[in-house]
Amino acid sequence: MNWADCPSLTRSRLQEYDLQDPAFTLEILKPILIERILESGTREEVKWLFSCIDKTEIANYLQKHGLKKLSRPSQIFWGNFFNIPIPESRKSILWEF
Repeated sequence: MNWADCPSLTRSRLQEYDLQDPAFTLEILKPILIERILESGTREEVKWLFSCIDKTEIANYLQKHGLKKLSRPSQIFWGNFFNIPIPESRKSILWEF
């Protein structure tokens, strides 16, 4: 994978990494890419992510680690998209007074 192929906004989401350094491969940055793009990525970025990483792999990562790292609205959206059960305590996005 060549970082030049990824959307420019995605590269800016990884500004703390030197993407010219061969140590920062897609495999190394995969968890960070999944979390950041699914949380606040554009359609172009999501499309690019799905072209680089298999949807099943993304769903498995979210189920094991990543879903709890997303905001509640993103958890609900991506949980529904990937058919990942969301705990009842995380489904409500309204405050109870």
